[in-house]
Amino acid sequence: MSTATETLGQTLIPLINKLQDVFMHVKLDATLDLPQVAVVGTQSSGKSSVLEALVGKDFLPRGNTIVTRRPLILQLIRHTHDEWGEFLHVRGKKFYDFGRIRHEIQAETERSVPTDKGISSEPIRLRVFSPHVLTMTLVDLPGMTRVPVGDQPVDIEKQVRRLILKYISAPSCIILAVSPANQDLSSSDALELAKKVDPDGVRTIGVLTKLDIMDRGTDAVSMLKNDIVPLKLGYVGVVLRSQQDIINSTSMDHAREAERMYFRNHREYDAVSAHCTVGVLAHRLNGVLVHAIRERLPSLRQAVESALEKKKKESRVYGDAPPGSTGAARGAMLLSILDSYTNRLTAALEGRGEHVPLAELAGGARIRHIFLNVFNPILDAMDPASELTDDEIRTAITNSGGITGSLMIPEAPFELLVRRAIQKLLHPALQCREYVHDELLRIAAECAPSEVARFPKLQACMMESVEDFIALGASPAEKMIRNLIQCELSYINTSNPRFIGGNEAIAHMNAAKKPSSPRKQKKPLPQKEALFAPSNAEGEAEEGKQGWFQGWFSNNEGGEKNVSLQRPPDVLTVSDEVTEHEVVQVQVSRLLINSYFDIVRKNIQDMVPKILMNFLVNHVQRGLQKHLTHVLYREDLLEAIMKEREDIAERRQSCQETIKSLRKAMRLLDSMPSDLSSLSSKASKTPTTLCADQNVHAN
Repeated sequence: MSTATETLGQTLIPLINKLQDVFMHVKLDATLDLPQVAVVGTQSSGKSSVLEALVGKDFLPRGNTIVTRRPLILQLIRHTHDEWGEFLHVRGKKFYDFGRIRHEIQAETERSVPTDKGISSEPIRLRVFSPHVLTMTLVDLPGMTRVPVGDQPVDIEKQVRRLILKYISAPSCIILAVSPANQDLSSSDALELAKKVDPDGVRTIGVLTKLDIMDRGTDAVSMLKNDIVPLKLGYVGVVLRSQQDIINSTSMDHAREAERMYFRNHREYDAVSAHCTVGVLAHRLNGVLVHAIRERLPSLRQAVESALEKKKKESRVYGDAPPGSTGAARGAMLLSILDSYTNRLTAALEGRGEHVPLAELAGGARIRHIFLNVFNPILDAMDPASELTDDEIRTAITNSGGITGSLMIPEAPFELLVRRAIQKLLHPALQCREYVHDELLRIAAECAPSEVARFPKLQACMMESVEDFIALGASPAEKMIRNLIQCELSYINTSNPRFIGGNEAIAHMNAAKKPSSPRKQKKPLPQKEALFAPSNAEGEAEEGKQGWFQGWFSNNEGGEKNVSLQRPPDVLTVSDEVTEHEVVQVQVSRLLINSYFDIVRKNIQDMVPKILMNFLVNHVQRGLQKHLTHVLYREDLLEAIMKEREDIAERRQSCQETIKSLRKAMRLLDSMPSDLSSLSSKASKTPTTLCADQNVHAN
């Protein structure tokens, strides 16, 4: 690996380690996805031996069952002096004896995960300083198993897989899939799990162990050439200590020398020597991790900034400190909240909100939408004469003529019919008031300052007071609308200059009338026999009963036959035959009704929004703050309404600690050396290119 890449690794990887330490004890709603290498394998794959070989020390717990029951985040830091380890949970203490490190890992695991409780996702963080390591971050995950052993939970396999997937699903995580070379690679559990989250193999490095115990006559050359299960980052073959070597406490230096001798004595691996030994694996991991970190840095800074801004916003909800113990302090905070609330509400109604949305209408624009796009179109679509039939109009005209009838267009039926049409405007006008009232309540709820949520009693009292105050304007608004409609009904002003008038209506109708239309003939009078019927015996017999008037007609001197009238039915309707005069009357009446209704409609469309603005919207803007202050700013209420929720203090402290950590992370990112860009350009080879270079070097 180039010196530039190694230098860059010495800068970038410790930075990520520090960021991991910073975020260890804070909770974020979104993960920051820090690059790291996760080691995945079965219990018998040699996963622990790979990690110990990379460190050069024997420090991991061992056993026949799952001994890694918590993730171990292992931060390797290249150091020029002594070797030691540090645990994040034991701050300030250095472990120079790696045997004690093993015991501390076991003890810390037992403290949080007893042997019968399965596994835990809470990691143990270990930092190792050594001149014999390359700087990198590794995550040792529990070994996969299929059958529960001893007191392990029956679902231990699912627990382990779920924990592994939690780590390797992050796009920035490098997967180190450890598989025994003496088993079928296509059935490797580690590769199978890696394929689920990295189907293209772009961030998976395969590690082949147990090359030295493969069946005689077989080798792993085809696997190391990436021919069996291809991975973009390829494979590395290693020869590790056997179980007997571990029992005999064979040193890591001796084990590395034995590995070199193995590959030297097995010439079939000459063609893939660039993919063999623990040293090659360490350099490969370092290079891949450096590349991942360098690619992640820009988005990482943006993610930290976004998380910091989100936490600052959350912090404003909890406030910087409790409201205070004195009445003056609580009163001052209350007045500040009320002032902030009314200002936010006014700004929202006037379209000056802090966060005006781009995807939907908000605030006062919604009320304007009700006026222009809900109320007005409904009134425009109303046809005052659409529900009136010609017979109904004729009936009204006939009834208004009384006994004498009418020669021209009578005014009484016009006023009767137009009043009925005007009355239909009341319902949509009242609906408009209801919609504006509801919208005001909605806007008022949305504008409540976030810090009000700290005080449940204040929140409830304030919203109740707001609803009451808005209702104070809703009642006179409804009364004013009803009075407006009543005023229109009280006086039908036919002198309005916009009213078409009778003469103009007749002229308009005549202009639209076809000249060739035939003149309708009056219905001929019925024959005499149809109108008068001869008297019969029954009629004569009833003469005494009918009175002297009928007898006077029946005993006329001319000797003619007696006749009698047909009694009219109880319900009389206009004749089915329509005269030309009646046609004119109906058409002119429709023109007059439509003309006058249009005048009233425009008046209502203009006045109802003004009424609602005055009695509701402007009413809120003018007097809400004064009303809230009068209702809530009372000495006997201050202590109760300014009492915080029980969990607010804890949330405030947690939020402030997270903000502190995020600011520290920003300082770490800002501390990147100025010459990092030049180093990045020198070490800009991708991991895939690095693998190709190693192949060329091997050839």
